[in-house]
Amino acid sequence: MTLSRRRFLQLAGAASLVPGCALPSGDDVEDGAAGLTRAPERPDLFPFGVSAGSTTSTSAMLWTHLATRPRGRAVLSVVEAGDGRPGTVAFEREVTASEAGFVHARVTGLRPGARYTYAFTLNDRERARSRFGTFRCAPADDALEEVVFGGTACTNQVYRPFPTLLEAAKHELDFFVHAGDHVYCTGARSPEQFRAKYAENWTSAGMQAVLGSTSWFGTWDDHEVANDYDPETTPSGLVDTARAAFFEHHPLDEAENDRRIWRSTRWGRTVEMFVLDGRSERRPSSRKSRDAEYISPAQLAWLEQGLARSNALVKLVVNSVPILNYPLFWDLDWAQQHRWEGYAAQREQVLTMTERFDNVWWLSGDLHHGAINRVERGMKHREVVMGPGGNDIPLHIWANVQGFEFKTRTHNFTRFRVSPQRKQLEVEFIDGAGAKLGSRTYPLT
Repeated sequence: MTLSRRRFLQLAGAASLVPGCALPSGDDVEDGAAGLTRAPERPDLFPFGVSAGSTTSTSAMLWTHLATRPRGRAVLSVVEAGDGRPGTVAFEREVTASEAGFVHARVTGLRPGARYTYAFTLNDRERARSRFGTFRCAPADDALEEVVFGGTACTNQVYRPFPTLLEAAKHELDFFVHAGDHVYCTGARSPEQFRAKYAENWTSAGMQAVLGSTSWFGTWDDHEVANDYDPETTPSGLVDTARAAFFEHHPLDEAENDRRIWRSTRWGRTVEMFVLDGRSERRPSSRKSRDAEYISPAQLAWLEQGLARSNALVKLVVNSVPILNYPLFWDLDWAQQHRWEGYAAQREQVLTMTERFDNVWWLSGDLHHGAINRVERGMKHREVVMGPGGNDIPLHIWANVQGFEFKTRTHNFTRFRVSPQRKQLEVEFIDGAGAKLGSRTYPLT
């Protein structure tokens, strides 16, 4: 199916809103698509924008939220564009919102490495469409090509509209990683209260820009539930409500993986990413024992098996709280209890296991500063602490991060460039004005 001239013109008028979006010329389009209408953008009816995630080489999950009542159906249209080819409609189908207005639509049959533009529309009577989003499919599994991606953590709604995220959206990233604390939900108890907390961030210009500009991957941390919550003592109903809100607001299928947060994804042969859940499976009562569980035995076995069978050049482990060894100030028991160092037996087991593999990089957040350092003196792997994308940066925290290869206390996102041909990984910390706070380049084996 190809895109009609009239409907193409509607897309072209808004293409400048989408970083990296390249739509075909008018001579390349024909009649056929029914979903991309003359309707204007209506942020009041699509208040949270759009996002893509769970992206593979041939599929993606596309997401939006409908504010209309009664909520019902919309049409999702996905257009492949760029490389001088005609703009063909790769997917167009009616999709149904949940009772709370959330749409999760799995799009299949896409081309490896291709870039797509998409939008949701209501019917002609409503004359409404969402903003445009864009994403790139992962390359074919055997493709070894350069990958550029971004990441951050800790986006407290107090710091809206998040200039760091607005800046990240300009960089045509292959994907974006959020290491947790997307939203600060302490005090929320009901589904409606959690949704109200998320709405404060999901209506912000920065969050909508970055989510609409690329594919999202990530995990959660404590603040998606409550500050420093204990999974062993927090009522399971509260954690279940918070988990449901997390899945509602992200391009994830809650039914996949039995509602697990931890999952993996490939980006060709260049990168394989293992996203951990370091919060909801902890057993704090075990932390000083030989059987300490920061992550569950099942999650640990999954990680080890995944790393062992991966043929990717770089293996990323996304982890909400740093695993690296912090200096003396952080060795006090109260400072360790929420970090890997407080679960010493399992931390040692994990680091010993990952040392068997080459080019493992840990990505994390939580501590409101950016940093790079080896996970442990004498070990080969490093961790990049990302962010904060928008949160307070206590001076006493930053001042006690000593001896690191790099550190910053400025709001930032991190841009990564994996270059297989050069056999190197470049890491850059960038602030909300686009200034480079620092960069490091590391060889890959």
